[in-house]
Amino acid sequence: MFVAESDRTTADGLPLTGGQSGIWLAQQIEPDGSACNIAFVLRLRGDVDPDRLATAARRAVEEAESLHVRITTDAGGAPRQVPTRFPVDVARVDPRGEADPEEAAHRWMEADRDRPADPAGGPLFAQALLRLADDRIWWYQRYHHLLVDGAGVALTSRRAGDLHTLGDAAPAPDWSLARLVAADTAYASSEQYAADRAHWRERMAGRPEPVHLVPRATAPMRRRVRDTAVLDHGVPVVGSSDRPVTDGSPLRAVQFMVERTSLSGRPIGPDEAITVDEALRAHTVAGAHACRWDDTAGTLTPGKRADLVVLADAPYAVDTSRIGDIEVVATFVDGREATRGKKL
Repeated sequence: MFVAESDRTTADGLPLTGGQSGIWLAQQIEPDGSACNIAFVLRLRGDVDPDRLATAARRAVEEAESLHVRITTDAGGAPRQVPTRFPVDVARVDPRGEADPEEAAHRWMEADRDRPADPAGGPLFAQALLRLADDRIWWYQRYHHLLVDGAGVALTSRRAGDLHTLGDAAPAPDWSLARLVAADTAYASSEQYAADRAHWRERMAGRPEPVHLVPRATAPMRRRVRDTAVLDHGVPVVGSSDRPVTDGSPLRAVQFMVERTSLSGRPIGPDEAITVDEALRAHTVAGAHACRWDDTAGTLTPGKRADLVVLADAPYAVDTSRIGDIEVVATFVDGREATRGKKL
């Protein structure tokens, strides 16, 4: 186990990791915004014991030291994370009496996700169980991006699953905050870091400065995804996902970009809807361009890798509400069928 350096006392806190520093700077741009909140919902069906699930979720969050911090600044203005033990409350929400329980659940989750969080005050996390029916429970989690990313949410969820299944017999992970910070500090002074830095400096040499589309907003940012506004400025929109925190299906992402509606049918920035062609390009041509793979991937062109999928229907031909449900008949990677190994 790593040992924190001597100047990293509980009173002074610990320095931020490299990844946290970038998120902290983003938070300073709009300190009253909620854009750095990330949310995850796990939809459960069947005979689920909500008390047992709540206990497992509570214990998993209690164990994760990195979730129990406040972000302050020292005398020189440098950010520090101060370990602070917060109580873990798993809220119970019961929208079964609503006309549309699913829509009510979405409204509750969106309102919580959009609630600004104060890094200096905390806590920077929230847990809730939403009971939509006797056999339907949604486990909702919300974290500030300063604490975790998608992989961290997956680890916390997996730990809760182990506790739910095995109880005290589940092996305890080592989630020491000091160990995490020490590992990041060790990497920053390592030969591997120097090699990585040299690689990316060479790869990005001569690239233009990042594009700034608009000046700083006059109000905290609430809407997180803008497609039309970006395309109108000539900037390629790239499709991606936060799998496993979100549904990673590219076809469902295409459908959302075209329809701009939630799973319950609620409009989300309908003026930012784009065409099917633009959405497909975001997940193919633009994705390859963002990775600098223009010469090897992104289009079906002689000389490029034969990476493709065979769909049962054409996204252009079906109703937009069906795009996400189109069957994927086969997937080919470098000309070989991924499931059977058959060469094109």
